[in-house]
Amino acid sequence: MQDRINNIDWLITTACESTLCPFCYSADDMDMFAYKLPLSEAMEICKEIKNKDIEYVTLFGGEPLLYPYIEDVVDRLHNDGVKTILNSGFISKKSIFDFIDKLFMVGLPIEGTLKETISQLRGQIAFDKAIEILEYLRNNPTDIKIKASTVLNKINISETEEIYKILKLYEDLIDGWRIYEFTNQGRGRKNCEKLSLAESEFDEKMLELSYIAEQEKPKFQIIGRSAEETDAYCLQMTPDGRFFKSSVKLDSPQLVNATIYDDASKIKKHYNIEINEKQKGWRKDL
Repeated sequence: MQDRINNIDWLITTACESTLCPFCYSADDMDMFAYKLPLSEAMEICKEIKNKDIEYVTLFGGEPLLYPYIEDVVDRLHNDGVKTILNSGFISKKSIFDFIDKLFMVGLPIEGTLKETISQLRGQIAFDKAIEILEYLRNNPTDIKIKASTVLNKINISETEEIYKILKLYEDLIDGWRIYEFTNQGRGRKNCEKLSLAESEFDEKMLELSYIAEQEKPKFQIIGRSAEETDAYCLQMTPDGRFFKSSVKLDSPQLVNATIYDDASKIKKHYNIEINEKQKGWRKDL
């Protein structure tokens, strides 16, 4: 296939029961895409993903575990040979352990180490679930990949090294630590004063972590994404298969003139593929 799409991010649901995550770029902004995706339509989209030979699909929300057919979607994508990544806050009665063996990668949010910090960001449930998953995988070895993730902001920047120490305890399980600079998108617009970093703070912290990694050589990669790089690089898709883009340069997400049923070239032309390859490319060697 000459013009192939390597990866897409599928907003499988906008539903979310968490009242925390003050940095969430999905909250508020993506409510416009709310749609109760029927199973039959989800299966048609999965079929098209296979037809397009898309290698990676990231399922996000909202809270993807609240989508009633999440297990059916994961099962279908897995059977079709698609590498499926789940980004979740785990605020749901649905257990990831019901289908974790069908996933290529799980994103685990680790936003801090102190209870006060954790409670101000994603909350204790999300932190505890991330550690529970790591312990489960330690006791039940699989080939699943783990991406730890941290949204770096004014509240947690002083705990970055402590987060690193926690991840180092599980370095045999973790493949990458993604560190995202806080951006004023979604719910973040209401919390800029509380969360925004000073100019160059993010770059300086990444340099510090690079030095630590050079000395200690952890088994996982450390990959940063600055606010400036958050520029329409994710090929994001609504529940019903319409593509949209989000960027720090936009006031809100914007639908583009493309759906999952269109040619790859028509979809890709709306996105910053150069940044996409840089930000998503670290998974190639896994």
